[in-house]
Amino acid sequence: MLVTMPAMARDKAPSPPEPFHYTVRFGAMIGSLEPIAGEMLCVSNKDCEILLSFWPRIELRLRPPRGRNQPGEATITCGLLSCAFSNGSTRTSYSGGIDRLRVYDDRNRRSGVLVPLVWKPGPDLIGSIDIVVRR
Repeated sequence: MLVTMPAMARDKAPSPPEPFHYTVRFGAMIGSLEPIAGEMLCVSNKDCEILLSFWPRIELRLRPPRGRNQPGEATITCGLLSCAFSNGSTRTSYSGGIDRLRVYDDRNRRSGVLVPLVWKPGPDLIGSIDIVVRR
């Protein structure tokens, strides 16, 4: 008599992984705005949205790492202000442990003209956001 269980097990499609919860502790000091700190409970299959200021509306959105040794992705929107991370973009990666994300004034970077070998001051630091991600 043959057993057909192994053949049946191979035909079954793998199910997607179960979403897990993780906590994000954060502290932010941006410009002359009131410093803010807090903790959020987030779900792995959705972006974690952290509102840092109502006016001007500043929001940090975290996408968790897909694997253990892969970075997560942080996105910042500053509403009427023009801001970016140190890489000149509104998106950057984070390690998933303890991170400091520096926020810069992005008004001067959007000119579209690149002048090489000319000294000019760097972008102005607006503030920083510290995050601690724990599973």
